[in-house]
Amino acid sequence: MTTKTIRVDDDGRAYADSQLQIQIYVNRRSEELSHGVLKGLTDLASSYPRLNWVSPLEKDDLLNIRTPAGFNWPQPLRRPEGQS
Repeated sequence: MTTKTIRVDDDGRAYADSQLQIQIYVNRRSEELSHGVLKGLTDLASSYPRLNWVSPLEKDDLLNIRTPAGFNWPQPLRRPEGQS
């Protein structure tokens, strides 16, 4: 039997690791996060010069939105065939 580790508090705030880092950057340092993403993904930057972070937002109780199976990503965000 596997014990599930609790990763967030009652308010949805992560305790550690990358989940905490994403929460901090999306909510408190979004300009820095956007700059880093666009600097690393120049094709994306040419089509989408500004990013709008939608998850996990403190105003939405840090709800993590997950991509549904079969979601049709906009062209610059699609993964090459055969990659997951």
